Amino acid sequence: MKTSGLLTASGDFKQKKDVIVIHPNDGFDLGLMTTKYQVQIVMGETPETFLKGGGKAVPGTLLLVNECPNGTIRLNLAQWQDLGKPRQLRLCCEADKVLIAKT
Repeated sequence: MKTSGLLTASGDFKQKKDVIVIHPNDGFDLGLMTTKYQVQIVMGETPETFLKGGGKAVPGTLLLVNECPNGTIRLNLAQWQDLGKPRQLRLCCEADKVLIAKT
């Protein structure tokens, strides 16, 4: 499993619920080289639970966008609020699944 560094979290009410946006440099840390990935998104679980296949996965899109500041993750505002409005998050990737983990 590949893991990002700590990412500053922000919520955007204009962003779709099934979209995660990060900077391409942060994507490179996860082994991601293109700008768009269709993934299964798991939110709020621990990495251990995620590796065991736990957590509800929903289909979504991971975008690598230069306009997103390096070291930042943008989520839909409601998702960010559901996670408890964390200041920082970490992404974990395993195959086509992505975990949005609180730190």
